[in-house]
Amino acid sequence: ITAEYDEIYAISSYQSEILKLEDDNEKNLFKFISSSSSISVNNDNILLSFSSQDQCYTALYTQNGKELKRYNGYYEGSFIDDDIALLRFDDTKIYLDILNKKTFYLGQSVSASNLINLDNKATFLFEDENGQAIAIADDSIYLYRIPKEIKISSINSNNETISVSYTFNTD
Repeated sequence: ITAEYDEIYAISSYQSEILKLEDDNEKNLFKFISSSSSISVNNDNILLSFSSQDQCYTALYTQNGKELKRYNGYYEGSFIDDDIALLRFDDTKIYLDILNKKTFYLGQSVSASNLINLDNKATFLFEDENGQAIAIADDSIYLYRIPKEIKISSINSNNETISVSYTFNTD
């Protein structure tokens, strides 16, 4: 699920459709074939990321389902202002690509997920041997470490404010 201004967009895995929720009404935008893992919306375009055992890619669509471009090998994507940020897994290495601008090497044997736009910067959950962090890409990657007793399951943003879903472990 994601929001763009006053509109909410969601992936319906059950129906294999992209839904737009507006004025208490549900509008089916288009159907998709593969299982989708993330959605990002910017104006009239939608980025959908697909992952399976055989392939992973992020594709750019119009709101009526016309595929404009496919980014093979990228497991997650998000609009960042007028740019597109994409996460890719290459062997055991993770990279963040801001298309036509910059590539960040995130590390080996790390995880990166929940790519979102926060203050027009690529922001995502990062995890390595030191634990979880919220990572923000600017000129370099800045890590904001999460205390060990907190486990974040997802993050989202309206570009100005970040929302976090987490559990708290007292053990």
